[in-house]
Amino acid sequence: MTLDYTGMKFSGGVLKLDLEPGIYRLVTSVRLPSGNQNASEYVFELSKDEEKSLTMRLRAGNLEDMLVDNLLDDFEVAVKDESGKEQTVPASVLTEGKANILAILSEGQEPTEHVLNEMLEQKDALNVLDGQIIFLVQSEMSLQNRTIRKVLDAIPQIKVGYISFDDTVEPLARRMYVDPEKLPLLIVTDPGLKAVYGCSGYNVGSVDLMMKLLGLSRNRR
Repeated sequence: MTLDYTGMKFSGGVLKLDLEPGIYRLVTSVRLPSGNQNASEYVFELSKDEEKSLTMRLRAGNLEDMLVDNLLDDFEVAVKDESGKEQTVPASVLTEGKANILAILSEGQEPTEHVLNEMLEQKDALNVLDGQIIFLVQSEMSLQNRTIRKVLDAIPQIKVGYISFDDTVEPLARRMYVDPEKLPLLIVTDPGLKAVYGCSGYNVGSVDLMMKLLGLSRNRR
């Protein structure tokens, strides 16, 4: 029998339950980007009037477990050449030749601000990254955002492209099995559009994780 405690919340890191005597199985799981799950199981017996304290643990995975092989559908990106002339190119052309970190940003929103600030903290490593960083935004107006401007100044090799969010964000997010309603959308690709990792919204340490996964993916090619 499965016990459903939906809605109950931990208080001070503790959750207290009143249980009948019996044998119980406690299962925790961590969903991986591939859709697989790392699960941890603990079986215990509870006697009448017994109090038992258990520490819940999430099963740790290897970085390699985070890698996937998802081929993205091509999409159009507007870019400017050195003369300032705008042209539209397929994303497959923009990403060929090098591994990439694609960052679809919603400027001014807190999750995007957090990711940009992490990039500022990691600017030295990002400046020597063996790969491309490509910011994908809606228009030139997005570049007026103060934090985006600071990142572009600190990491000058970042490329900027303009995309239609309505046409592009949801298909990319769905292909990476992440929430299209949560930006920024971050995707690591091998040269071209073979995605090896994706996440949406803000996750602490996401920039450092992307750099590590980009390196892992390069080594397995």
